[in-house]
Amino acid sequence: MIPAMSVYYPWSARGMVLLSFLLAGIIGLLPFSEHWEYLRPQWAALVLVYWSFYSKRSCDLWSSWCVGLLMDCMHGALIGQYAALMVLLRYTASLLGNRLKL
Repeated sequence: MIPAMSVYYPWSARGMVLLSFLLAGIIGLLPFSEHWEYLRPQWAALVLVYWSFYSKRSCDLWSSWCVGLLMDCMHGALIGQYAALMVLLRYTASLLGNRLKL
């Protein structure tokens, strides 16, 4: 008897979230030319907004805080700067997602 796929869904969803944040971090570290540097998006923030709209349970406030701390370390910013912004972004995206019924 083959078990239902819904049993394995939370692990696969968290794996996809982790993989997408890993890829966003790698893409965010790639060098750009000086002329195009101001057009670089914050890939981790875009991924966070996507996952907060798509699946609210797989990306919570604690995971957004951890992603923000990793971004602080990667960019050499003050500890907690990106973390607080990521939590605020996740909270705002969840409110808008509830309002838009996505």
